[in-house]
Amino acid sequence: MKNQFIVSLAHFCEMHGPSVVMCTQCVGKDEVDSLRLDEFQPPSNLCESCRLKIPKQEGSVDKRADENVNDNDSDNLQRLFEKQRIGNDEPSLVRSIFKDKTYISSQIPNSQVKDNALRQIVTRCLSLEISYDSSKPVMFGDATVGYSIVMTFKLKDLLARGSERKYAFIVTSEKETELMNHWNKIVSDLSAMVEYIVTKLNEIEKQQEDGKETDDQNTTTGDDQLSFIANTNERFYRRAGGDTQPKSICSLLKDSNFFVKLHMWACTLLYDINN
Repeated sequence: MKNQFIVSLAHFCEMHGPSVVMCTQCVGKDEVDSLRLDEFQPPSNLCESCRLKIPKQEGSVDKRADENVNDNDSDNLQRLFEKQRIGNDEPSLVRSIFKDKTYISSQIPNSQVKDNALRQIVTRCLSLEISYDSSKPVMFGDATVGYSIVMTFKLKDLLARGSERKYAFIVTSEKETELMNHWNKIVSDLSAMVEYIVTKLNEIEKQQEDGKETDDQNTTTGDDQLSFIANTNERFYRRAGGDTQPKSICSLLKDSNFFVKLHMWACTLLYDINN
């Protein structure tokens, strides 16, 4: 099989540091039979912030994340997916099969070598002080761990350290030239997905603010004012004391099917840059 790309979502977890939340790979037909589900078994000590959460039930798919997809094959691919679990646990991966290719999204890659390389990449882009505009894509890498295009973004969360959570989308390739050849497509899709996430969170915040304004208009008692002050102080002391609360990006976006949608988007990107 030719050069393999991996599309990943990473997060700077306040408990575990830089962590891979989800990675999507394309596997050839000749490799599928040799795959074992236990290869994708995530670590058992993951918290809510860095755990891949795939719902047991099927859910609706928000097409706004995929409005830029025009190719019929890509559109058909998005409708083909299934969830698989190990034992009686919640689903551990999402899989799509299309035109002799299998697209798998899981917490970790299916090899220790890929897993170690991806961890190094995630550590570099999320924990080190890098002097670049985080809203712009950056490319780095070497022949050992591979080459990556990275786009970082932050999501507001009052219960997180610094009132925000940091994430990164990463597209990794074994060959630098392959990434460069697909730079425009990759950057365009990464930007679109970040915009989708940020816009959705802004919509949620606006709805909450509108609801709070309505409550404030109907609330004028001193007890309610003291309650508001107490809640504000509690958030401050929790953050100041390091008592931050792990939270999944699914919870931030109020979308239990977010990772299924992310899988579909990543599959589409992999299909486009591999064909």
